[in-house]
Amino acid sequence: MPGYRSLSARAGGPARPAGKADEDFMTISANDTTIAPKDKRSSYSLAVIVVGLALFITNLDISIVTILMPTLARQFGTGTGEISRIILLYVLPMAALLPFAGKLSDLKGAERIFMIGLGAFTAASGLCAMAPNLVWLDIARFLQGAGAALLVANQAALIIRYVPEKDQGKIFGITSVAVGAGFAAGAPLGGFLVHALSWHWAFLVNLPIGVAAFFLCLKLFRDRRPQPADNGGTLDLVGALLSFAGLTALIAYLNLGREIGWGSAKGLVLVFGALICGVFFIRRELRIAHPLVDLSYARDRRLTVSLAVAFLSVTVFDGFCFLFPFFFEKVKEMTPDRVGLLLLVSSAPSFGLSPLAGWLSDRWRADRVTSIGTLLLLAALILFTRFDRGSAYLFQAAALIVFGASLAFIMTPNITLVMSRARPGQESMVSALSAVTVYLATIIGISLFENVFSWGSGSVTDMSRPENPGVATQNGFRYAVFTGIALTLLAVLASRFAWKKKQGNGDRD
Repeated sequence: MPGYRSLSARAGGPARPAGKADEDFMTISANDTTIAPKDKRSSYSLAVIVVGLALFITNLDISIVTILMPTLARQFGTGTGEISRIILLYVLPMAALLPFAGKLSDLKGAERIFMIGLGAFTAASGLCAMAPNLVWLDIARFLQGAGAALLVANQAALIIRYVPEKDQGKIFGITSVAVGAGFAAGAPLGGFLVHALSWHWAFLVNLPIGVAAFFLCLKLFRDRRPQPADNGGTLDLVGALLSFAGLTALIAYLNLGREIGWGSAKGLVLVFGALICGVFFIRRELRIAHPLVDLSYARDRRLTVSLAVAFLSVTVFDGFCFLFPFFFEKVKEMTPDRVGLLLLVSSAPSFGLSPLAGWLSDRWRADRVTSIGTLLLLAALILFTRFDRGSAYLFQAAALIVFGASLAFIMTPNITLVMSRARPGQESMVSALSAVTVYLATIIGISLFENVFSWGSGSVTDMSRPENPGVATQNGFRYAVFTGIALTLLAVLASRFAWKKKQGNGDRD
């Protein structure tokens, strides 16, 4: 869920020392050149615009592509399993490369890595629009995701370097709105473009935004010489390769399992490959001086369960975001533009109510607000059991509003719970860990619910076949709803008991 990612992915840049005076803001760090006072305000504004545009398009390309799924399946004559890779291959590098990208920025400079990411993302968007086949599109989406990882990993570093400390909270709020706006705009914009023009325009829309942001970066960074952070860290290339290989094997197994056989030799090779990579990654991270992820946090029960609540909730949310276009186009026989407008009623509350959720978390208790959010998600899924060809649009819209609102009341307080467990000086480490958890949940959610949906439909749903009955799609959707209810019940229980005080456990209360 993108709104949560914007809050949790503040990795990749050195944190400013506590208590630093505002008048010292002109000197960004010991290694950076200075910004003259007359240029401080213009640099401030440019940094906010650049980061806002980058976060807008990286999140736009999650939701805008989701609405294209049925159209792309028909275009390339394939089923839901193959077409889901277009999203999975975008999120995979974001999950695997985010901690690595943060370390890389520490060594090479956040400005340089941010511009490389922006250039890669924009160029890959053009390649996506030119795709003559599904393989080409898959490769281009992977490159686009790699560029997005570099952008997300460095957005906070740029804000910290160019925005005065007293304004940083406000600016992070503004950039979170940019993230939510990108996610919310994706469905209606994508539906309009594919209905009025063609699916290619859903990728072409990134080009003018990316090019404009790139030239603004040139202006912003022209008087700055990007320098590495003086933190004594090293780049754990082996750890990054192990995490990437393990995630790739896991995704391949989940995505190809029906085709190659869950218990086949090829399937078992993928499973054991993922396990071996995971074991060696954990051993390495426990032994090296500068790990990508500090695994000692796994002993923190409250942090672990808070991340589990986020993982379960995002798994359900993103799984259904993938399925909605298939359900509404096939069962309700809606056009893509109408589906996009309908889905706006779920995405808008997910970020529009976040300020209210944050206010309640500060004045009530974050764990209580999270529990309310999980109950709202459970209520929405119960309403989904009534979705069929004859269900009223007003009823469906109301259920989608509850669905979107639930995420605001889960994720906004959840990041507060997660970050409260960070040790001094390790806030970026914990925020990167939470961001990777959410991206991994997106991957698992899409893979899991696509499999359940296809199994419940009686076969691999082939959207290229116009004779494919809507009743099969409805059956598949219903199986997915019951799976979502089971996962959400686990989230409800976890959010209820995670923050109960336990005498003598050594937790910080």
